[in-house]
Amino acid sequence: AFDAGIRSDTAHSPVNLLTVGGKVQAKLGVARRIRVGNIGRDDVQVVIYTIPNLPDGIDGLLGLSFFDRFLVRLDHSNKQLHLSPRT
Repeated sequence: AFDAGIRSDTAHSPVNLLTVGGKVQAKLGVARRIRVGNIGRDDVQVVIYTIPNLPDGIDGLLGLSFFDRFLVRLDHSNKQLHLSPRT
């Protein structure tokens, strides 16, 4: 998280999450910028938690705090994610 420029929000940490693997404790934080292709968002609320056994090349998961301002289209046949701003 530190290397990615994410600052922890100590006023609201820790938080309890229910994941596929069970209950975990994590910290809330804010990412200065998250970018996917040419689309980005500033000051995105994030959860800081080490996900065990992520495959190489995957650094984390994106959720609603990033995607909520976009229309999301998955093109399965071409393995592409298309994002466009909501109007």
